[in-house]
Amino acid sequence: MDKKVDNGVVKSTSNRISELDGLRGLAVMGVMLYHYCARFSDFYPFTWDGLGFLEYGKLGVQLFFLISGFVIFHSLTRSRSFIDFVVKRGARLLPPMMVCSIITFCVMWSIDTPFTDARRVGLQGFLPSWTLTDPRIWRPLFPQAAYVDGAYWTLFYEARFYIVSAAIAFIPFFVKTDLLKKLSIFCVIVYTLRLIGWLAIAPKAALAVDFLFATQFLYLFWAGAMFQRSMTQKGNLWLYAGLAASFGLAVLFSEDLIYAFFIGLMYLAFFVFIYAPKWLSFLNNNALVFVGVSSYSIYLLHQNIGVALISVLPEDQAALVYVGSIICISALIICLGRIVFVLVERQAHRISKTILARRNLAEPTS
Repeated sequence: MDKKVDNGVVKSTSNRISELDGLRGLAVMGVMLYHYCARFSDFYPFTWDGLGFLEYGKLGVQLFFLISGFVIFHSLTRSRSFIDFVVKRGARLLPPMMVCSIITFCVMWSIDTPFTDARRVGLQGFLPSWTLTDPRIWRPLFPQAAYVDGAYWTLFYEARFYIVSAAIAFIPFFVKTDLLKKLSIFCVIVYTLRLIGWLAIAPKAALAVDFLFATQFLYLFWAGAMFQRSMTQKGNLWLYAGLAASFGLAVLFSEDLIYAFFIGLMYLAFFVFIYAPKWLSFLNNNALVFVGVSSYSIYLLHQNIGVALISVLPEDQAALVYVGSIICISALIICLGRIVFVLVERQAHRISKTILARRNLAEPTS
């Protein structure tokens, strides 16, 4: 991958930021470790003691949300209209989702183990998966509705943030207002309403706020947006105050102090990325960037397919056999994710750019 240096930040010639792709690679590998070694212990053919720390690999999801806030805020500032943004995001999310869900569906119905028996879903699983919605919305009509892969729950949070942030960005009469200011005011209002719920004044209203605005993780998207603005406004005290507030929410929503500590490391990594990017040069490792570039497709494929393959392994084998098998399965998922990225995700992006160009909505070139 060809790279260039811009103000200390290493970028590829495709205009991607290598450090962010490296962080994506770490995030998806952390989640894979969690799912392959900790999350589904009842279905593994092995039992390993002393690996409880792998549970924290699931915090890779929080890192994904933080990166998403950074990237989406940048995308919104470069989008000319709501349609422009929706076309770009839809092309980014939906085609890989459709392909990966079909692959996962076929694998889950081709392997017969206790894990696949417990986790496979019928065709109704494509409804919440392809619409990026909560399965509960569909259950009045389809009582068994569930995601094709349980890991897809994160996309419902992503989709809500996309919708909310795009609506904020392109609200009539307020378009000229600074986007980050509007987003920050919105987050303050949302968490104020949520506080009312915490005080048990209006618990049902609080539940509605949670469902509509994804308060459990909204602060991470908000923090990502503030970090993105910090790239051009270093030393802005209001940004630091907002980041402090978002981190306070992170601590409040953390399950324990270790979770809060890891979230703190994520915030620290972004500060280093902005102020001393050379310290993160290890994230430019080609293998890590390779995984990070394809991380979305890898994430879509990794959970059910990977654990289904692990559940096929025979019992009572040496630990080294299981370690080697998990490494091989992980490599297989990464390769499959890369194929989907090249053949589907990348092509969908190119098609979306063509559509926008034809509508005279393409991004301006610098």
